[in-house]
Amino acid sequence: MKFHQLIAAGLAWVALAALAGPGMTATEEVTATKEFMIFRDFREFRLRRFTKVFFDDAKIYVGRDPKENAAHTEKLREQATASLRQVLDLVGTEQGSQYTLSIRMIERTNYAIRNAERKPSLGHVSFALCMYPPGKYEDSCQNLTYEFFQRYERSAVFDKVLNMWAERVVVR
Repeated sequence: MKFHQLIAAGLAWVALAALAGPGMTATEEVTATKEFMIFRDFREFRLRRFTKVFFDDAKIYVGRDPKENAAHTEKLREQATASLRQVLDLVGTEQGSQYTLSIRMIERTNYAIRNAERKPSLGHVSFALCMYPPGKYEDSCQNLTYEFFQRYERSAVFDKVLNMWAERVVVR
């Protein structure tokens, strides 16, 4: 490789790093224990207690399809709404909110994601929190994914993860 090609390649990498911006990442491992592994996508931010959030409980579901586990999904909707009301001001429309929140739970073994004991992930709960009105996704959204490595009853793991999310994101 010639010197000018080496310089051009180096400048390209510097430009890419500058365009990424501070605090942005594709996926970052936030924390890992034998029980949970937490990954964050995009921007990291925290909410004040009782921030106005539009939580469309119709978008919360278990599995890959909202109709797949309708009975379990309904229980989790009620559970999520009750828990979120303790720390956030849930509003009825996006226009009346400062943020929007979507939650999804998938139970499936993922051998590519393993804890320190080398056990594969048995599923995850994902929280997509975005500012409203939305801007560029990478600037205005935070996705937190909680991979779990132990067998739980659905509502138990969901409740545990929901509390972990609230402790991490909502300033009390």
